[in-house]
Amino acid sequence: MSLANAFPFGTNLWSLAQVVESLEKNRLQNQPAHPMHRWRGESGEWYWFSVFGLNEFYDFDGIVYIITRARPDGYFDPLYIGQSGQGGVRLSRHEKMPQARRLGATHVHVHFCGSETARFSTETDLRRLHHTPLNGQPTPALALGALAALSSLSNPAPSVPSGVLAALSSLSNPVPSVPLSMLVPQTKVRSRSSWNDRMTHWERPASDSEELTINRAANMVSSAISNNRWLNDQRVTILPQGSYYNNTNVRLEADMDLRALHPDILVEYASGVDVNAARAALALYDTGRTFRDVAQEMRRHIISDLTKKFGSSSIDASGNKAIRLKKQPGSRADVDIVQAFRYFWVMRNPSLLTSPVEEGIAILGKDGAWTHNFPEQHHANGIAKRARTKHRFKRNVRILKRLRDELVEERQLVSKQVPSFLIECLVYAVEDEHFLFEIDERYDRALRILSRMGECLNDSNWVTNATEINEIKYLFRLGQPWTVDDAKAFVLAARRRIEA
Repeated sequence: MSLANAFPFGTNLWSLAQVVESLEKNRLQNQPAHPMHRWRGESGEWYWFSVFGLNEFYDFDGIVYIITRARPDGYFDPLYIGQSGQGGVRLSRHEKMPQARRLGATHVHVHFCGSETARFSTETDLRRLHHTPLNGQPTPALALGALAALSSLSNPAPSVPSGVLAALSSLSNPVPSVPLSMLVPQTKVRSRSSWNDRMTHWERPASDSEELTINRAANMVSSAISNNRWLNDQRVTILPQGSYYNNTNVRLEADMDLRALHPDILVEYASGVDVNAARAALALYDTGRTFRDVAQEMRRHIISDLTKKFGSSSIDASGNKAIRLKKQPGSRADVDIVQAFRYFWVMRNPSLLTSPVEEGIAILGKDGAWTHNFPEQHHANGIAKRARTKHRFKRNVRILKRLRDELVEERQLVSKQVPSFLIECLVYAVEDEHFLFEIDERYDRALRILSRMGECLNDSNWVTNATEINEIKYLFRLGQPWTVDDAKAFVLAARRRIEA
């Protein structure tokens, strides 16, 4: 029994509160509970919406709403985002509804907000990320690309999607005339041979010079704080983690992640565990101090020593979790240092013969929120996967990370929508045999891996049980900074890009 089978990591209390609020609104207004859908704003905040059919309008007060078009894969594309104090009355005769219907609108998503200020704030946050064709703003390439993708689901898209142009011409406030090259995302069309050449370059790790600057930076940080008496007395150790440690970093991604690990232990117990017996068996005791106090003291000492060594202009301590030593071109790379504690997840009573504990690290942010990671399990499992796949696992991680970067440059994905860690976990989840076709070129293998990733993401049972590379923590649960929608968007965009 792993942690993934026992504990829903990172429960997002704000999101749960929104669900409860929505269901309560429905109950109070004598309406049946509706399906829920999450939308993310530019700020990174998530908002829960109730999903209504296009003609299911009720007289709600104080809402943000999104007129949407359902996609064949079960998700939605936004056509219009707005807010209203009298939702049902307004929506039933909305001035954009005729155009929305022509664009294939199928549902209205409703989010309840208690104040006008909250409604405007939420609407603005959503509109800044989701560019919609009916909001009266110039429609950027990202939105047109999404509409083109929609039309191509049932019919192959021509070089200039006629459905997109027709949709635009049907608007009561047409988009200002701009060159066609600005409306359609510009992509670097490559032949199969060119793709193989590009992927050969992408699969390589950091260059020798980048390796040198990364290692130099890590050594500089370790040296700067190695003589700190408080840290030494506390037995704080400096250890590597992240993509460089796991050998999945790509060229031009020259940075290093370190953790300053304090030996104090954060312990959490699965349901049914005899806590007293577990504490006795593991020789656990209270230190008499709070984690917050210790974390603040660690942070203070690390910042002080780095500032003395490198100067205040080289230190960025504004992050919630990490302290950054800024890079110096030609000399050192960026280094992020997080303050962490040992973490014990006690899964079963210690009287059982099997090991009762999964050990990881717990990072306490300045905002008081905990993040749990399992870097050593991640590292070991990645090495094993690399060996089983004849070194192709990590090469394909690098290829898809570089492809992601290209999709962001071409505005077919939103920046930071698909983190490198998520890509690495998705590639890891692909079974070993998909890496081992000896007749494959790099192009074939990348497409096969993407295809399998897509199959997994469309399997609800797989999504429910998927874990990170550590095989302990759930990959798709509330509290993660990504969603299944983000992963699906990446796979769809990546396949379209390669097969163009």
